[in-house]
Amino acid sequence: MLCSANDQPVTSVNNMKIFDDVKLNKSYDEWLELNVELLLLSTWLPHRLLGLGETQVMDISIEGSHRWIFHGLSFLVPFLLVGYLFQLYNAYSLRQLAHAPTTHDWQ
Repeated sequence: MLCSANDQPVTSVNNMKIFDDVKLNKSYDEWLELNVELLLLSTWLPHRLLGLGETQVMDISIEGSHRWIFHGLSFLVPFLLVGYLFQLYNAYSLRQLAHAPTTHDWQ
């Protein structure tokens, strides 16, 4: 890492300036904007859940957020159960085929 005449860090390859001050300031501004958005989201979510009637009190911790996420995804449980039962049936069928007397020629 090199320093320019005004002691600003400059990354260079073959004397070519890669990052100038404008790009560095832009990336910092984007990072700052993202952090502000995340802060607003983290403070807005408990108010939203309270307004929708999902909670009685405003949840401060992450456990409250997980509760409404799992509540919203509970419709997947029957589909997952059917899928797991189908996998169990396939495993049993393949085991029966592997141990059938007609399959000894292939082993």
